[in-house]
Amino acid sequence: MVNKIIDWVVQRPVILDFVRRILENNHQGEKEVISQELPERQSQIVLDLGCGTGVFSPWFGPGYVGIDISQPYINYARWRYPSKQFQVMDAGKIQFPAQSFDAIWVNGVLHHLNDTAVSLVVAEMKRLLKPGGKAVVMEDIPAQQIISRFVRSLDAGEHIRTPQGYRNLLAEQFLVQKEYPLRTGVCDYQVFILA
Repeated sequence: MVNKIIDWVVQRPVILDFVRRILENNHQGEKEVISQELPERQSQIVLDLGCGTGVFSPWFGPGYVGIDISQPYINYARWRYPSKQFQVMDAGKIQFPAQSFDAIWVNGVLHHLNDTAVSLVVAEMKRLLKPGGKAVVMEDIPAQQIISRFVRSLDAGEHIRTPQGYRNLLAEQFLVQKEYPLRTGVCDYQVFILA
């Protein structure tokens, strides 16, 4: 029964956004990370890899491009944020030329993928990032509190890793310049700054 409810919510972008806003304190943590780690984002060409419903697109300038594998999410994002660019794409084989982006934002994507798929995505990120560019990855980590553990148990991502697990995969292609834990709402994350 619980899985049916989760599937129902995930298939309805408006409801999914509403639930996420409640659980993640209106995305205050994500907004702080974006502001702090991507201060030049308004004038940069930024890829939001796995943009979902496009909820973070207002925090970026006109050079924003959001991609996601879900057509319903992209349809919703195009309707909700018509001034932004959204495309359906597989993050393992992104259809943009090499060195197309000044920055890449990845939020809550990698924990949905096995190690092999993550390695493909990280290689694509490296290919797409301009020299001197920055990638910011914010990923779900094992929950620290009871309510967080309950929420994580409902998450569709089957590959929540420890910070070291993500670090190992990201370090295949990038230098991890810095990382830190973050709690936003009831959700625990690890933020990675890559160059």
